[in-house]
Amino acid sequence: MALCFMIGEGFAADRTAAEVSLNRKKPLTVLFTSDLHSKLDNVPYLKFLIDAKRRVAEERGDAVVVVDAGDMAMGTVYSTLFSSSATELLSLGMLGYDAVCFGNHDFDYGTDSLAKMFFTADSISAITDNPIKLPAFLNSNLRFENNILNRALQKIKSGPDTIIVSNGVRVGIIGSVGEDCFSTIADSKGIEYINQKEVVAESADDLRNRGADYVILLSHSGTYSKKGALKSSDALLAQSLQGRVDAIISGHDHIQLFKPLRVGNVVIGNAGCYGRYLGEMRLNGDSLEYSLYNVDFSPGRDSNLLKWLEIQKNRVNDHFVDMFGVSASDTVAVIDTPFEYGRDDFGNYPLGNLVAESYRSTALPFVSDDIVAVVPDGTLRNSLSVGAVTYADCYETLSLGMDSDGRVGYPLVLIYLYGSELYDVAELTPSIGDYMPDAKLSFAGFNYIYNSKRLPLFKVKEVFVGKQKVIKDKLYPVVGSYYTASLLRLMEESSLGLLKVVPKDACGNVVTDLKSCILKDSVGNDMVEWKVFADYLKMADFNSCKHNALSSSRIGKVVYAKTALDRDNYFVWLLYTTVLSVVVLFVLFVIKVARRMLRNRR
Repeated sequence: MALCFMIGEGFAADRTAAEVSLNRKKPLTVLFTSDLHSKLDNVPYLKFLIDAKRRVAEERGDAVVVVDAGDMAMGTVYSTLFSSSATELLSLGMLGYDAVCFGNHDFDYGTDSLAKMFFTADSISAITDNPIKLPAFLNSNLRFENNILNRALQKIKSGPDTIIVSNGVRVGIIGSVGEDCFSTIADSKGIEYINQKEVVAESADDLRNRGADYVILLSHSGTYSKKGALKSSDALLAQSLQGRVDAIISGHDHIQLFKPLRVGNVVIGNAGCYGRYLGEMRLNGDSLEYSLYNVDFSPGRDSNLLKWLEIQKNRVNDHFVDMFGVSASDTVAVIDTPFEYGRDDFGNYPLGNLVAESYRSTALPFVSDDIVAVVPDGTLRNSLSVGAVTYADCYETLSLGMDSDGRVGYPLVLIYLYGSELYDVAELTPSIGDYMPDAKLSFAGFNYIYNSKRLPLFKVKEVFVGKQKVIKDKLYPVVGSYYTASLLRLMEESSLGLLKVVPKDACGNVVTDLKSCILKDSVGNDMVEWKVFADYLKMADFNSCKHNALSSSRIGKVVYAKTALDRDNYFVWLLYTTVLSVVVLFVLFVIKVARRMLRNRR
């Protein structure tokens, strides 16, 4: 039977247990997280909890490792210290992590900044009063052209895998990044992706040959799939690693697995995001014990980390003043309506619409025509609560990336798309959004009507810019973040080439360098998206912008047409049926010919 260990009064845990055949004689406890995204305010509680769970495991004779499955950076104001103070990696060292791997957002500041972060972490860890042992930073399947980054990784002794010896048990750990994860790196130039399955299998075999009793894979790939967790990236990976890997600690999709996912003899755990949960997986002979512990119920905080956090907060404020002339804690607006993270029952996203309106209002002076603003759900990282909204709140809502001058936040870019491409943009949310939730879009200056009964990629019926119906061969100005524009290629990939959007300039020429499309302010600085949003809230009549976000016709609204199939849809169904029939007849013909050839050979 699995046990749930209670530490202190008021402590709570979400837990389940499952039986698997692991054929191990020595018990191993794996404590794990993923996608911490710079949520350092949680670390004093997380530290107390990790220490408590480690103590219990060691007292019962277990080996213990503490690991994280990537995306330690990007999400709060602390990420502004990513390179200069290496706050995220140093905090993991202070928490006692043994090994971590890359996530896609760890590259948001570019490979030069990433290299500087590693050098900084190595330098600071050695000169503190109590030297900090950094976790092994594992990377099995990415290769870098940036020699400075390669030297930095050598400096911290990074490798594809490592063996941690705990209580006489040799625990092999591998770090890897999934293909879908790699595709969402904003600027992957100079980074080579190596097939994850092949590299991990090779590393696992090597670890076994080096005497590893267990092999644990850290995989920033994810356990979410519209078709179910067993069809997710890490579940499919587990199928190919039977007999090689004992467990996969998964990250990337921010999904908590309150029950372990078993794929053959491989167990998968996922603790979700932001340090809200600490995962525990105990491998012991033929049994598995698995729990997710809610960090909010931790009965204590680590006092040393509390003091360290105060120092980091002061550094954050200094950084904001130096870069933007404002303090992170300054108030920009007071709101009486919350703008929550996520979509409402009608499929609209008031926070996304509000952000889009801030982009649109900022870009209007740069164009003569009405303009469309686009915001993907995945770029919004925080909610706005009732009360005072600070610059820190605005930054944490749009906390990704860096501008061309090295300041935090992605800049806005102005591109042009044909009206036919706007139809494809509108198709993304109703047709593909359920499979790629982060890719659902919010708009300003843009409306579309679609029929939810129609087949995917044929749902959108009408598209409007402002109040005018879109002309398919006309160019329209579109504003969004650099990150959004750089990932437009994913539309084509995710739709098997049926949806294709290519950024252009005002003359219709294809844009080859998005940096040429960055919007600049009056003194030549990039217009950074989070600061644009903050300035919009600060300058606008908030009652008015609240109204715009919730109801204005200028804001992109999704209009559901939950009716029976319309006449246009009959043609679509007829086309699909005809194509399907042709394919089936062709397959039957091929089978018939093959059988005849086999009979003739006999």
